[in-house]
Amino acid sequence: FSRYIRISYSDKKGYTHCVTCQRVYHWKDLHCGHFVSRRHKSTRWDERNVAPQCPGCNIYNQGAGPAFASYLIKKYGTHIIDELLMKSKQTCRMGRFEYELLINEYKTKLQQYENSINQGREVKDPVRKSPDQKVRRQVHQRKKDLPDDRQA
Repeated sequence: FSRYIRISYSDKKGYTHCVTCQRVYHWKDLHCGHFVSRRHKSTRWDERNVAPQCPGCNIYNQGAGPAFASYLIKKYGTHIIDELLMKSKQTCRMGRFEYELLINEYKTKLQQYENSINQGREVKDPVRKSPDQKVRRQVHQRKKDLPDDRQA
């Protein structure tokens, strides 16, 4: 699930931005941040509740709640915060069968996503959109700012 979320937000070269601080990172350097804590199983695997976050925002800034909320409102509308908070209060009991279904679902999604990227096609996913040109410029600028011996 985490890998799928982080990869699906990235561009073809694997770069995306932290949704809370906007810094550009490779998807492998980001976490799968949750707006509503992972301890609430009813929202733990809700794709609307998660997005790529840098370790600084996700761990050291306790998820950067206000910035994350702002991102969610911009992406889904003002109703999303109440929906996720209400859903988090619901009891969710999952057994082995349900976990296996989730695992298979996200393995399939990840495989389809990786195959389409390897073939050079854009993935048509209504929830995810690749980063715009501005993000690509930020990555390029960041590489320029590195000393010659540290360029990727």
